[in-house]
Amino acid sequence: MFQGRPLGNVSKTNVTSAGQVQSSLEQANLPSLTDSALLIQETVPEGALLSQHNVHLGLGFDTKTQRVPIDVLTLLLSARKAKSFTVLVVDEFQKINNENPLDIAVSLDRTMNFLQWAKQCYGLNFHTLLASSFMHSSEYQRILNEVKERAKGGGEVLLEKLRKTAPNRNRQDTVVNYALNEIAVTKFLQGALDTSLKIGPSREKLYDELMPFFGINLAFAYVIDAFPAGTGKREAQPVVHYIGHHKGTQNGQRIFISDHPANAKAKVYSSGEAALKYFAKLGASALEALNKRQLAFEVLEQVVFKKQIKTSRGIKNLVFNALVEGIFKPYQFSH
Repeated sequence: MFQGRPLGNVSKTNVTSAGQVQSSLEQANLPSLTDSALLIQETVPEGALLSQHNVHLGLGFDTKTQRVPIDVLTLLLSARKAKSFTVLVVDEFQKINNENPLDIAVSLDRTMNFLQWAKQCYGLNFHTLLASSFMHSSEYQRILNEVKERAKGGGEVLLEKLRKTAPNRNRQDTVVNYALNEIAVTKFLQGALDTSLKIGPSREKLYDELMPFFGINLAFAYVIDAFPAGTGKREAQPVVHYIGHHKGTQNGQRIFISDHPANAKAKVYSSGEAALKYFAKLGASALEALNKRQLAFEVLEQVVFKKQIKTSRGIKNLVFNALVEGIFKPYQFSH
């Protein structure tokens, strides 16, 4: 896992081109932004390279707000250098959770539109697959039945681990069914698409640690935690990247792709250090994908690679500008 550090004597005032930015990164013994080091906090096994793997990402969506948080880009940009990349949109899992069909349809449509925009805007080469396109097939049902039979052999110990995959929900049969389908989907994709690495938020470790028991041998990559805006000096807690109504224990504010920049600015300006550093990493990664490396380098130097930052107006403005230039302007230009 990459451990950021200050740039030392590398000065932003000497950087005038993308080439010089990269040269300065190399001279400072820092990784290229293009290896996704900013957005991935851990791989299992350690040192796994996405460029050598067929990667899949399970992407949910929020039927309550029916809006897409910018944090989804953390997931998408993290795998842009993968050998191959499949984004599995888990629409069928919303039905397992008994969500309203109309809410599912509206939220799914907005998510798919966002994915199409992100793919074109950042030059991402991923394939989008709906879980509903195969979860009713005979092959998937065969795999799911195998997983369920294998789970019976794990006894109460395994059952409790399956329940803990959703600690904030009522731990009933729905939770176990959800978890078993999560495992079966991973096994199905391994066979159908030859996927060799699963990427996602760190909270998915609860699923991933169970995979070997079911005969699934994969590498894993975990993206950096997403933090809500608007918590001020209160300590922000991680939130689910794609669930917009999830605000953390401090009741923070999520930034959505459809936010007016003025609203997004207010949210950024009311954020504490953890959220500002997170938004800086996301903004810098988006800027690099758009080849806007000079501003990306400035954000890296003044925010990301500092052990501590002052949550000053200047820092907040720099972070907000990175989000504007890297995300909001491109989105508004295409809409």
